[in-house]
Amino acid sequence: MFSYSLSTDNVTPKAAITYELYLDGVFESDIVPFIRPEFPNSSMAFAYADEPGPVTLTLLAVDTVGNKFAPSNAITVTAVD
Repeated sequence: MFSYSLSTDNVTPKAAITYELYLDGVFESDIVPFIRPEFPNSSMAFAYADEPGPVTLTLLAVDTVGNKFAPSNAITVTAVD
């Protein structure tokens, strides 16, 4: 389980901010987190692993102009067989 709080800026409404998920520093465009502005402190769960072992997850918010916010704190989880 990966928890987060929604980002804000002075131009883009919360509902328009998108999020990118990075696994070991690589953007995973095929994993779309369930992030909704009406749930400002939310969680997501997903199954993804190329092989067993640790993987580091980082979330990055992007506004409508393409500006990227500072990345979230990274967490490391371990995928199992």
